[in-house]
Amino acid sequence: MAALSAALLDVAEWLAAGESIRGVAPEALFRTSINRAYYAAFHQGRAFLRVRVSDRMRHGVLIARIRASGGEGHYVADKLRALYVLREKADYDLDREINREDAVNALALCHELMAQFERQP
Repeated sequence: MAALSAALLDVAEWLAAGESIRGVAPEALFRTSINRAYYAAFHQGRAFLRVRVSDRMRHGVLIARIRASGGEGHYVADKLRALYVLREKADYDLDREINREDAVNALALCHELMAQFERQP
């Protein structure tokens, strides 16, 4: 699962760069970048908790289980929740403008989360 998370993060970084894709508005790239960054962290969180891929886990449940995991779980859960909120805005709040700064912020949160999951026992 770590390889998938890393690949999703790579795609998110590429999209956040806003490279021109014929016929695609930069905002669509930024929105998709935020989505991929969130799912990179989400899947890494599932791996951290050793949740099987076949087990469906709702976002709030994952965040709650990370919060209850001890150590810095509360800090990690807060970061994942913040990234989840950004992802929801990017995916569903189409009247709100999403820009490169939003995508960069999502990537920063994702990088923090990935590093934190690797440091956790």
